[in-house]
Amino acid sequence: MSGLSPQLSPILKPHAPPLAGLARRSVTSVSSMMTKASLRRRPTAVIDMGLHTWKVGYATECKPRWRIRSLHDRWEDWTPDELESFLGHVLLDRLLVSPPTNADSWGDTRILYACAAGRSLTRDVFGKVSDMLAHRFRCKYAIGQPTALVVDMGHSSSRVVPVFACMPVMEAAAESASYGKARSRPTDEHSHSGDEILELVVSAMVEAVTKCPIDVRRHVASKVYFVGGRSRCVSLEADILQAFALLVSDKLPNFSSESITIFDTDPSMDPTDLIWIGASIYGGRGRLLVAVNDQFSSIGMPVPHPAMHKSTTDDSMGVRVTDWLNTFQ
Repeated sequence: MSGLSPQLSPILKPHAPPLAGLARRSVTSVSSMMTKASLRRRPTAVIDMGLHTWKVGYATECKPRWRIRSLHDRWEDWTPDELESFLGHVLLDRLLVSPPTNADSWGDTRILYACAAGRSLTRDVFGKVSDMLAHRFRCKYAIGQPTALVVDMGHSSSRVVPVFACMPVMEAAAESASYGKARSRPTDEHSHSGDEILELVVSAMVEAVTKCPIDVRRHVASKVYFVGGRSRCVSLEADILQAFALLVSDKLPNFSSESITIFDTDPSMDPTDLIWIGASIYGGRGRLLVAVNDQFSSIGMPVPHPAMHKSTTDDSMGVRVTDWLNTFQ
């Protein structure tokens, strides 16, 4: 689109294969995929609006099709016109959604936002996006795992959200302060800046667990899932878990680092894609659930709990995700 700078043009990635034959039935040919038609015959579109990079693609696929560099490193710097232009580029030029003719014309298009705890999104920015897409599209997914402490180690800060029995405990979600001088993305596992990130991330993790109901704390503290660009840093993760176990043991008797289970994924998978992949699994619920589970289990990905697929109401996208979206309104 004309509103985008040339250096911010999306990098086209090879198309990821569908997870099952049922997914292929939605798109009968390559030519049909490349025409601007309604998504009613295609998988659900999945958008991870990261602070550094947007990941865009379709549900039931193993990785996003496009990675688009964000215009700014802070959401507060986006103007309404920039956000509208950027989102229009994603929807119209990449996802090939037909342009709306009125405020309600997106009704046949299913769009799933993949964010952990509203990852990097302020209430104001997310409200703007919701207004652009009309009232129904406020659905997003945190993680395809029934219970875990999701630690999203992002570009400039970390977001921590406890997920218990498939439901994010949003009143317990916590966000670290900005990394400050440590904002540059790590290139290897030894590139984190001293103890600054460790201290900020651990503080947010302890805060999130402490804000959980007492009978939930041990469950979420004992299952940790690192996502985001900085989760590549193995040595940093180990230090974080050690410090976290030490601090949280005051509230959880007999708790130690040995009490923690870490959800590892296949080394070939990009940690920055994990939230997007979780939403891809979630978007492939229902008839594709068995095939999706088999595909992702084979590569070490956690799969969604069956309880997440009980509802068939399109407005709730399979689970009452909308119940906790009020946090961002």
